[in-house]
Amino acid sequence: METPAQILDCTIRDGSYVVDYQFTVEDTFIVAHGIAAAGIRHIEVGHGLGLNAQNCGKGNAAISDIEYITAAKAAVSDKALIGSFFIPGIGTEDSLRAAADAGLGFIRLGIDVDDHTKLEPFVKLAKSLKLEVWGNMMKSYLLPPDSFAEVSQQVGEFGVDVVAIVDSAGGMTPNDVAAYTQATLARSSRVPLAFHGHNNLTLAVANCLRFVECGGVYVDGSLAGLGRSGGNAATELLAAVLSQRNSLAWPVDWERLVEFADSVMQFCVPDHARPRASEIATGLNYFHSSFSPVVEKANADAKAPLYRTILRLPKDSRKKVSQEVAMAAAQQAASEPRHSSQISDLPSNGDSLERLQPTSLTALADRLRVQKGKSPQARVVTIAHTPDLIGARIGPVRSSRISIVAHVEVSTAESLTEVQNALADSCDFWLLDKRLEKLSSHRLSQPQFLYDDDAVIAQAVADALQMLQATQVSVIGDDAGQRAAIGQITQVVGNHIPVDALVTSDSKSPATRDDLQQVRDGGAVLMVRARALTEEAFAEARSRGIQLWRLDCGPALVAEAERLIHTYDRFHLAAGQVNLDAHTHIVAGGTVGQAGDLVVDHLKSPRFILGEADGQGGIRPLSEATRSRTLAAQQWIVDQWGL
Repeated sequence: METPAQILDCTIRDGSYVVDYQFTVEDTFIVAHGIAAAGIRHIEVGHGLGLNAQNCGKGNAAISDIEYITAAKAAVSDKALIGSFFIPGIGTEDSLRAAADAGLGFIRLGIDVDDHTKLEPFVKLAKSLKLEVWGNMMKSYLLPPDSFAEVSQQVGEFGVDVVAIVDSAGGMTPNDVAAYTQATLARSSRVPLAFHGHNNLTLAVANCLRFVECGGVYVDGSLAGLGRSGGNAATELLAAVLSQRNSLAWPVDWERLVEFADSVMQFCVPDHARPRASEIATGLNYFHSSFSPVVEKANADAKAPLYRTILRLPKDSRKKVSQEVAMAAAQQAASEPRHSSQISDLPSNGDSLERLQPTSLTALADRLRVQKGKSPQARVVTIAHTPDLIGARIGPVRSSRISIVAHVEVSTAESLTEVQNALADSCDFWLLDKRLEKLSSHRLSQPQFLYDDDAVIAQAVADALQMLQATQVSVIGDDAGQRAAIGQITQVVGNHIPVDALVTSDSKSPATRDDLQQVRDGGAVLMVRARALTEEAFAEARSRGIQLWRLDCGPALVAEAERLIHTYDRFHLAAGQVNLDAHTHIVAGGTVGQAGDLVVDHLKSPRFILGEADGQGGIRPLSEATRSRTLAAQQWIVDQWGL
C-alpha cells in the first residue's frame, strides 16, 4: 500500500565524490537554500564518506565537517533538517558530538548490512544527542530479502527512526526493490523505510517509484543525479513525478527544483549528462519532440522559459500542436513570475559565503584545487610584472570551458619564487610575463610559456573600444610598453582634436581634469588600472556625461591561456606520425608527411582521415590507389579507441 513519500537530498554529500569532495561553503549554502526553498525537508551535507573522513586519509574536503553543517544551517533556517553521514571506524564519537553541537538535525549511520551489530552503540549515542537517527544498510543486496528484513527488524530495535535499503552498486531492478520492501514491511512496519539507490543501470528513479508504491516512505535524490559511481536519482525528477502522482507527504515546488538544478548544476555536471528542464517537461507532459520547432518559435516570441511553455500545453495537443496553441502556452508561461532566489530571506551573516577573490597564495592554491575537483579544466597561473609592487597581488580566478586561469602580479625574483612554490601543486601550466624571464630561475615540473602582458592589455583595450564604438582614441600614461602595444592595434590620434575615448594606463600618473578636455561630451574614459584618474578628473567626467570604464583584461588573458594550451596539446598529443606497415604511413596534427601519406585529425584520439599528404604540407583528396591503405588506417583508428 502506497504511503505519502518524502525526499531526502544528498547532493552535497553523495555528490561530493564526483567533485573530489570539493564543495565549498558557498556551494553548500546555495544548494541547501535552493532545495529547502522548494520544500525538501531533509538535506544531507559533508564528505562523501561521512564525519571525520578527511581526518583519516579518506580524501581532503574543501571545508570541515562543522563548516558544512554551519553553512547549510545558515542557508535553510528552520525550513529543513541538516544531516550528515557516519560510518563506524571512520567517524568517531567525538566527531558525532561535535556535529550535534554544531546544529546537526539527523545522522545517517551507514554499515554493511552483514555488520549491522556495530551500529547499536552509535545509535544510542546519537539518540542521547537528540538526533534523528537513520540506519543505512549498505550493500543491502548481500542478504536475500527475508534475511534483510530480519536485520532491519533488529536495527529498528536498536532505536533508529528510519531504516534504509541501500543499493550501493546500482544493480537492483524495480522487482528487486519491491521484494526487499515488501519483505521488510511484512516483518515489521513500525520503523519507516527509506531507499538509497544508484543509477548504474539508469533505474534509480524507477526503483524509487516502485519503492514508494510498495509502502516505502523516504527516497534519496541529488540535483541532476550527481553522486558516486553511476550517480543517484535526480531530486528534481523525483519531485516532479511524485508530485504529478500525488504521492508526496506535502507539496514540493518541483518546477522550482527543475529550474534550480538546470542552472546551478552546470558547474559540475556536463549538459549531456544531466536531465535538462525542457527534457523533463517533455516527458511529464507527453510532448512529442517533432513539435519542437513550433513551440520553440512561440516560446522565443513570448520570451518564456521553454520548459514552462511545454508544461502549459493542453492535453489535447499531444497529437498535434498548432501555432495558436503554442503561442497561448508561451504567453501563459511568460506571464508567470520567475522563481526568485529570495536573497532577502537569506541570513545576513557574511561568513556564510566565501569571498569571490582569494586574498592569499594559500587561499588561491585552495581555490585552484577546489576548481580542479569540479571539472577537467586545465589550471593555468599567469604571472605578470608590476614594477615597485611589494609582495604579490592576486587577481580573480576565471574559468572557461577548457581552463581555470589565476592571475598574480609580482615585481621581484623573490616574489616570483614565492608564488611558484606556493602554487606548484595547484597548477598545470604557467604563463610568465616575458619581462619576468630574467628573474625566473625556479625549475618547474609543469610546462611554462612566456607571454606578453602588454599585448594582452592592448587586445583588451581594443576589444573594449570596439564595444564602445570609439574610432578616435588618445592614450596617456608613463608605461611605454603598454602605450606602444595599444598603439599597434588601435588608431591613436594626437591631443589636438576631440576624441571618442581616452585610455589612461597608469595609476602613478593619473589623468587630470585638463587631460579630459580632449574627450568629447558623452565620450568615454577607459582606465587600464584603478585610480587612473585624479579626483578632479572623476568629477569632471561625471559632470560632462563622459562614460567611465575600468578595463577587464580577464577575457583576453583567458584567450591567451587557451591559445597556448591548444598549441601545447597540438604538439604533444595530436601531432606525430606512425608507420602501420611498409606502405601505410600516417601523419597528424600538422606533421608534414611525404606524398601519399595518410593524414588523420589526431594521433592519440583519431576520429577520421582528412586525406593524403601532397608532400609539401598540404592535403589532397584520397585517391583510388590509396584504398587498401585507407582500410588499414581505418582499422588503426578503431584499434586506437579499443573498439
